[in-house]
Amino acid sequence: MLDDLRLAVRALAKAPAFALAAVLCIALGIGANTAIFSVVDAVLLRPLPVRDLDRMVVIREDLPKLDLLDAELDPPSTLELATRGDLFERAAGVAETRVNLTTDAAEPARVGAARTLGDYFQLLDAHPVVGRLYAADQSRDGRHRVVVLSYGFWRDRFGGDRAIVGRTLHLSGTPYEVIGVAGPELRYPRAAEVWMPYPVDSTTQSQHGVLVMKVVAKRRADVSAERLRDALARQGRAWGEALAGNGGGNDFARSLVIRPVPLTAFLAGELRPIVLLLAGAVGLVLLIACANVACLQLVRATGRVRELAVRAALGAGSARLVRPLVAESAAVAAIGGALGAAGGAVAVAALARWGPAQYPMLRDARLDPLVLLFAFALAAASALLFGVAPAVRASRVDPQDALRASARGTSAGAERHRFLQGAVVMQVALALALLLSSGLMIRSLSRLIATDPGFRAERVLTAQVALPPRVYQQAAVAPFVDRLLERLRAVPGVQAVGIAASLPFVGSGTASSSPFEVVGRAPDASGEKPHANFNMVSDDYFRAMGMTLKAGRAFAATDAKGAPPVVVVDEQLARQFFPGESAIGKHLRQLGGVGDGDLTIVGVVGDVTPKELGQERHATIYYTYRQTMTPSFGVAVRGVLPPASFAGALRAIVAEQDRQVPVYDVRPMRERVDESLGARRLAVWVLGAFAALALTLALLGITGVLSYTVSQRAHELGIRLAIGAQRGDIVRLVVRQGATLTLAGLGAGLALFLAGGRLLAAALYGVGPHDPATIVASATLLGTVALVASWLPARRAARADATSVLRQS
Repeated sequence: MLDDLRLAVRALAKAPAFALAAVLCIALGIGANTAIFSVVDAVLLRPLPVRDLDRMVVIREDLPKLDLLDAELDPPSTLELATRGDLFERAAGVAETRVNLTTDAAEPARVGAARTLGDYFQLLDAHPVVGRLYAADQSRDGRHRVVVLSYGFWRDRFGGDRAIVGRTLHLSGTPYEVIGVAGPELRYPRAAEVWMPYPVDSTTQSQHGVLVMKVVAKRRADVSAERLRDALARQGRAWGEALAGNGGGNDFARSLVIRPVPLTAFLAGELRPIVLLLAGAVGLVLLIACANVACLQLVRATGRVRELAVRAALGAGSARLVRPLVAESAAVAAIGGALGAAGGAVAVAALARWGPAQYPMLRDARLDPLVLLFAFALAAASALLFGVAPAVRASRVDPQDALRASARGTSAGAERHRFLQGAVVMQVALALALLLSSGLMIRSLSRLIATDPGFRAERVLTAQVALPPRVYQQAAVAPFVDRLLERLRAVPGVQAVGIAASLPFVGSGTASSSPFEVVGRAPDASGEKPHANFNMVSDDYFRAMGMTLKAGRAFAATDAKGAPPVVVVDEQLARQFFPGESAIGKHLRQLGGVGDGDLTIVGVVGDVTPKELGQERHATIYYTYRQTMTPSFGVAVRGVLPPASFAGALRAIVAEQDRQVPVYDVRPMRERVDESLGARRLAVWVLGAFAALALTLALLGITGVLSYTVSQRAHELGIRLAIGAQRGDIVRLVVRQGATLTLAGLGAGLALFLAGGRLLAAALYGVGPHDPATIVASATLLGTVALVASWLPARRAARADATSVLRQS
């Protein structure tokens, strides 16, 4: 076999055009697949270095009657699940939050924190690099004020100082002793920089309905996924009945559903359908590349038919005839695979450096041994796909017929032509599928970009401010905010300043929610109460955000503490609960301790998208910060100058009031809105690149096959020219053949896409997977390119001199 490989390399060196074309096709196909498989591995297969990852689940909660889906659990439910040894090897909960870090030596900072319940570190196979990790019993005892640092936070903030153990950190005004540093393998939650025990006391035990816990568990090896799903469904029904039985209008709880979600799927989130889409697309690219190389191989083998016939006449068997051709295929695959793996490594490195910041899992993609093994397997499979079939076909040669045909210069057999034509049809079909996918994603992205978020994002600077809750109780928040707003309004170039407990496109957006009722209106017959998001804002918030006041008024200075409580509602709530009448002057009562008594509606504003473009909007009730406010809030500054020019003034004004208050996440609102499209933009770019590559390969395939066909029909075409055929007739003859193959490919591609296009639905917005405009545009583009590819060899055939052609043939 080594001798065959050496001969194959020499043969390829003697045919540099063929070798270059074949190697490049395979390199492009394998390079693209290697890069995407690295992403699949990082996002879908191995997002965390945890043993038995396939048995890891996240427990989620649905309350359909409240339109509350995919929610966290409350601490009492988490504690109960942690005791279910019949279902889980281990289970733990984590509540993500942010805390202020204050030191004497540096500016205050806002850091991501995770409060845990149960065997959290053991569950995630975490180990300390310095010190120790706290045990499960400490995560259930509020007396233990200890903290574990993440590896990255320890390295970046404290320079990797091993003497950090034993030091005290003040987190939101509370001292915590540093007991250890977790290893770099602990990457969940992604935003966590410190871990602390969740205090368990009588208050925690009564926190029913406080949905803050992500429950992660590893199901027992003897518990199937179906059994776990059924057991959790029963648990959800039992909790729902118990909650409804407590009265207080809790009948909605009977709809409670508890369900497990695979941890890998939960971590992938919205990336999952996009990554699967790219994985399918890149597989089509490889198939097109293999079909192209198979055509090249068959044409090359046809050109060597006399050589093969001589070998057969000398007694070489089929296996001996096939081996040199297979060896050439293996050499092409090996060289192309090596170049493809190198190209994939470059693409992965570029993704790790310039990938969307909001998707750190994409930046974790690496070309590790598993990915290299995948590239090697792909190269071997490609060699089989494009090498064996042409080699076998070429070896089926009758020596006498082959030598006689070679002497006459006649064309190859019909079977070989059918193979080449079938390869062209397949390339066109797969290229159309990729073009349609890319076109739909482009249309979807354009629809998203054109979506009105409900505010004007241009020329707005946003930032987050976190007041230490132990220092700034409710009564102290408003004075701080008053001074902040007053000073910011005086900054040159500032047009409007607003604050809100939750800014759109920041974190989870306006996601805080609780039930409410319309005062004086009979409750629903089922006893269920509607839910609405709530937010606390300043008087000028709506103007600073560029939101439209639809009716009534915004908040005013007279809406102070002690004055009649007032609210502003969004248009969705007004439409839903006050159809055909004005909402102004109506009264609401929101439960859950948000409002205080009856709330008078004084204004209606436009609906706002909470987190990302295209997201479903929910009814929202706005409160004035003077009557109720949280110590952590967002700031929106609208001005005539570039947003970044106000960042220094904001930090300075906050520092003048209290140097222990951090200002963080300072960014223009336009940047936040654009970032929400990061995954879709990436999909559009990658799919577009794949579609362009497929189009190029299809063009080369059509041109190559028709060029070969024309050369095989040279004698026939020469006779046609000699007896008076016009050059235009020759062009039409060849182009008609290309058009026939193209139409067959377009039909096959359209049928393929219509059958599987619904898989795209999860990644689309505002356009259906079978959009007629996209289908027509993609088919027209591909058809035009195919006709151009057919015209090139047709023009060469028409320009040939009939006498010379007949003399040569």
